[in-house]
Amino acid sequence: MNDWQYKWLSEQVYWIEEIREDVPYHPTQSEIYPYNAKNIKIGQFQVLKVTDNTENGMQGMAVAPVVNGKADLTHDYGVVRRTCNGSRSSR
Repeated sequence: MNDWQYKWLSEQVYWIEEIREDVPYHPTQSEIYPYNAKNIKIGQFQVLKVTDNTENGMQGMAVAPVVNGKADLTHDYGVVRRTCNGSRSSR
């Protein structure tokens, strides 16, 4: 994944929050989504796992790029996490 794709994913982590009504979808485990719905040629990713800890505000999702219709699990693409204070970390 390139920097632009990581940036996009770091924003989508906020979309996990089910109470949000201002996002087009809430990322769900095992689902496949485009990085950019307006330009599908950029590629897709599959959500491997999501977490939304309401006690400490941490939201996170593990993802993999989709290659030939399947999640590419051959590399460690990391986990994108957000906390309630907006800090971002990637592993």
